[in-house]
Amino acid sequence: MTTRDAMTCEAFDAALHARGADLSRWPAAEAQAAERLLEASAEARARFAAARRLDDAVAQAAEAAPAPGLALRLNAALDDRRRARERWLADSPGRFGLAGAGFGAAAVAVGLWLGAVVGPVDAATPDFSAAFEVSLIDGGL
Repeated sequence: MTTRDAMTCEAFDAALHARGADLSRWPAAEAQAAERLLEASAEARARFAAARRLDDAVAQAAEAAPAPGLALRLNAALDDRRRARERWLADSPGRFGLAGAGFGAAAVAVGLWLGAVVGPVDAATPDFSAAFEVSLIDGGL
């Protein structure tokens, strides 16, 4: 933007959002155009005042110290959650009891039975993968 160019309120608003209300941080040509717009437009002055208030609020928030004891309260809350999780894990065997052990034993037994009935796959087992691929290509299945 050259110094001859007039800045519109929309361009000024976009620059305010991007760079803030401190015109010394703007590129020189844009800052000069913004100053001319501020002299000529009440709407631009209102937008500039709102941006300045926002910048001031952000600066004050950045300087504010956290509440006293906040770190201690956060650490205590995290410790409580960790302890609760540890208690849940420690109580798990009692929670599932004999039913959990029974289901686990049944799963192992079914796995062993399937292994014995189906048996290992070897060279004697026919390979149907080629027929399956042909069937997919022909539109079957």
